[in-house]
Amino acid sequence: MRIEELNWFDVEEYLKHEDRLILVLGACEQHGFLSLLTDVKIPVALADAASQKTGVFVAPPLNFGCSPYFLAYPGTFSLRTSTLLDVVEDLVRSAYRQGFRLKPTHANWLEAFPFTQVSDLPQEEKIPPRIPGLMNADQARQVYGDGSFGGPYLASETVMQDIFQAALEDVLQLLKFE
Repeated sequence: MRIEELNWFDVEEYLKHEDRLILVLGACEQHGFLSLLTDVKIPVALADAASQKTGVFVAPPLNFGCSPYFLAYPGTFSLRTSTLLDVVEDLVRSAYRQGFRLKPTHANWLEAFPFTQVSDLPQEEKIPPRIPGLMNADQARQVYGDGSFGGPYLASETVMQDIFQAALEDVLQLLKFE
């Protein structure tokens, strides 16, 4: 469900039982014979599909990115890197203030491939810490402790092989057209 199809009462009701939000970052830049908004249309289509399956709301996309290398192509609009970072920070802060929580993941099962493991992993699940808001580096170290953002440290070898195989197939597909 896209937030643009709702009013603030709907969002307030949603936030009583759900706090996730899909924020799509895109770009308006040349793509040859494709739409200038290709980098928006693809992630929005994925966000809509994910929203249909999960009920998680989709925020309006940010249609502009950092594309200075394409400015010689008419229709490309680019933000400075510092501007883009400021805009994303402002959007995240706005969403956070309203009660949305963008759930980060890091150093847990999503990255625990056999070739990234350099020591034994805990068998239990880490309870995600309460995140006090946007943090600086010292606060992040204090909150996350071992560096994992929470959840299981490890998934089954089959799941990890499936994820790796799907990613490899995408890379191989891209290499066919090089």
